[in-house]
Amino acid sequence: MANSTSIKNDFEAMLKVLEGIGSLDVQNLSQAVGYMDTYGQDVVVYAFTLTFWQITPPDNTLPPVSNMDIRLEMKVKENLNNTYEPFDSDYAMQLYLSGIKGGQQYMCSWHLDLDTTTDHRYIHPRFHLTYGGKKMRDKLKDDNSVFGQLLLPVTPRIPCAPMDGVLAIDFILNHFYKKDDIGDVLSNSQYRKAVKASQIRIWKPYYESLHRFFVSNEQAGLGIKYMPSLIID
Repeated sequence: MANSTSIKNDFEAMLKVLEGIGSLDVQNLSQAVGYMDTYGQDVVVYAFTLTFWQITPPDNTLPPVSNMDIRLEMKVKENLNNTYEPFDSDYAMQLYLSGIKGGQQYMCSWHLDLDTTTDHRYIHPRFHLTYGGKKMRDKLKDDNSVFGQLLLPVTPRIPCAPMDGVLAIDFILNHFYKKDDIGDVLSNSQYRKAVKASQIRIWKPYYESLHRFFVSNEQAGLGIKYMPSLIID
């Protein structure tokens, strides 16, 4: 069973591999891992900012900026005794992307929200990935010409399995780096071990809850929280 020491060890192993990526500033992550408290074995708490500099934008990015910066902000408190609901309302994953073309800065953001409230006018999966967010709204309020004719809705809120810091980093490497550029990192045995441990600890219960909803209605209430569009007879 995972404990705070094993999770810190996973981060340390991953950090050694990430240090080999020249476009990545790991200083803040390194400090966060160093401060990670391993005395409370049942809870792990950390927060960090990780910046990926001057990345070649994915194909068909518009406008066609020559490079892109990505900033990941994570705030996590994970209760290791609560397998199916390990995170509380302090959880936050924010992803900011920016690039410059013709002297104009372009940006977008995504965030993975944990929403435990029940009073909503629109559907709210317990964990949902959403485009936009507060940073873009604030920028638009300051200068509504910044985004041209961009329409910024707060929906759809896409059901998404939760991510801890390890899974969030892996998400960025897989989605924003070309395989040929990042293959040595993704295939590194220590890196894969750290990612797999987080997948088993965090993703397995999430998908088990959805599976059990369809098979036997076990934990049906939790399945509905994860995906509110499911229908209970």
